[in-house]
Amino acid sequence: MMPDAVATRASSVDDWARAIARPNISPAGGSAAALTAAMAAALVEMVAALTAEREAYALVHEEVRAAWARAEGLRQELLTLASADA
Repeated sequence: MMPDAVATRASSVDDWARAIARPNISPAGGSAAALTAAMAAALVEMVAALTAEREAYALVHEEVRAAWARAEGLRQELLTLASADA
């Protein structure tokens, strides 16, 4: 990857952080916000996956699986938006 370019999902978190820290116009704050929100969505996915595996939460499995799917879609969309803003 070129040192000044961060535009793909294959870029590491370190690549993104270094690019955002530079005094350049791109990537912009929108990329940072989208990446942060994508990480939040990933955490929702993790909790949903753990909850969906536990019998103690059987009464809410359907709602949890719906939230899980929604969070996955949001994560993908946010990563796309972050790349578009870079």
